[in-house]
Amino acid sequence: MIIGVGIDIIEIERIQNVFAKRGEKFIKRVYTGDELKYCHTFSEQFTHLAARFSAKEAYYKAVGAGVLAFHEIEVYNLPTGKPEIRLHGKTREQWEGLGSPRIHVSLSHNRLMASAVVVLEREQPNGGNGT
Repeated sequence: MIIGVGIDIIEIERIQNVFAKRGEKFIKRVYTGDELKYCHTFSEQFTHLAARFSAKEAYYKAVGAGVLAFHEIEVYNLPTGKPEIRLHGKTREQWEGLGSPRIHVSLSHNRLMASAVVVLEREQPNGGNGT
């Protein structure tokens, strides 16, 4: 059963501008060390930073409430390249309070924009499919 859906789109230039104004303070408030390592492996690192920022926003929209602690939402990739979300701290506690629903995430980007969709799915009692 789907319990939440969030979508976000952001101009990549917006992340570049915030970084230019706030530098490392912004980066450390929003991203984990592993996210930064991953994004820095690309020549277009701001594209990947923007996609991750968008995923964090989409997660909060899917949950519908909570404290915005972006660094507690970590976007990483499986060896196949599929993105996943790992939660930390109070954000993880909030997720557990929702019954630890499965988190589906999809990222997309082009030269100008990055977007993400997050779907929260809880198993139906007795294995039902919700129909």
